[in-house]
Amino acid sequence: MTIVDYLLLAFLVVVFPVAGTISYFRYVRRIERGEDPERVKQYQSTFLVEWSLFAVLVALWIWAGRDFALLGFTTPSGAGEIAGALLVAGLAVFLIFSRKKAERATESERADYRKALGTVRYFLPVNRRELKFFYGLSVTAGIVEEMVYRGYLFWLFAPLMPVWAVVIASAAVFALAHLYQGINGALQVFLVGLGFGGLYLLTGSIWIPILAHALMDILQGRVLYEYLRGADEDTPPGAAPAA
Repeated sequence: MTIVDYLLLAFLVVVFPVAGTISYFRYVRRIERGEDPERVKQYQSTFLVEWSLFAVLVALWIWAGRDFALLGFTTPSGAGEIAGALLVAGLAVFLIFSRKKAERATESERADYRKALGTVRYFLPVNRRELKFFYGLSVTAGIVEEMVYRGYLFWLFAPLMPVWAVVIASAAVFALAHLYQGINGALQVFLVGLGFGGLYLLTGSIWIPILAHALMDILQGRVLYEYLRGADEDTPPGAAPAA
């Protein structure tokens, strides 16, 4: 472990969550002043941040002469691979059924769902063009966030604590990165992080969590799109930020 690793950890724990939260609420305030949400630009900005983080970690790994297998880039095998694949398949089926439910939702149900999302919905796709970019962002999140929050943090924390604590600690840092969603949103992300961490331990490979993460974001994005499509016209001015 080098000083660069400690600096990167500090960035993930402090700088990234704080900067992300400030940026998000500036974005919310602009929308509530009546400005165009410009979601595609927001997605492109997020692409840049995430792939820059990916590049930094890859450069660190090459500079330190570390094996990428330490980040979990190994071939899954055995019972863990089968169990992981079944879990991913189960998640996909659940989200597909959720999408069907969303497609049948009444306008009243859609309005209630949009309201429940709070200001987070300002960042979510409401038309086909935005949805395509959101799919790309989902794949990016699957690759970059699993490599960082599971692969890297597991490697970083493993010498310092028992494996169950590693899963919890990595999920907590993952939740901090989503603190802009409010306490309830961050708690949900923490629970998802526990699931991805368990999947990583079960399979011994980062590839299955990457697939699960990307698939979950893609399918969940489509579910949300069904509730939100065409919702720009009812974006409430002066809406309160999500708690």
